[in-house]
Amino acid sequence: MEIEKAMAYYRLDLDVTTGRKPWRDVDEAYKRATAEKAEWLLAPPEPADSAARAFLGRIAAFDPAPYWAKLHMPVLGIFGGKDSVVPADLNRALLDKALAANGNPATKTILIPDVNHVGMIAKTGTFAEYPTLNHYDPAYFSTFGDWLEKLARP
Repeated sequence: MEIEKAMAYYRLDLDVTTGRKPWRDVDEAYKRATAEKAEWLLAPPEPADSAARAFLGRIAAFDPAPYWAKLHMPVLGIFGGKDSVVPADLNRALLDKALAANGNPATKTILIPDVNHVGMIAKTGTFAEYPTLNHYDPAYFSTFGDWLEKLARP
């Protein structure tokens, strides 16, 4: 149950960052979680006017699809099943579609189920969990190596 609460809170925080929800929603959720002494809550949310929140909002609003569709070079997309930044199911399908639109034959996308945005083995995938993580999934690196080796073969 606590994992679900943490995921909901951090999704709400992302919704605030992207402008889909008002600041007061995450502020109220933070106050409730603090009152409940939620163990998963490691820090207060970024202020509404913080540079970090503005930066992340711009990144979240960027649509890379037109750029992917113009790419004519090998692409390896590795998606983490616990990625709370770039949800794997939706974004993998979008990347596959954009790359297929230009007939890019050297495209491969994979999903590593238990990793977060940076390839570390995760339970929730939220930013709050990052300080507690210390292992990359070996598949993360072997996937890179195998793909590069295959490309290098004549």
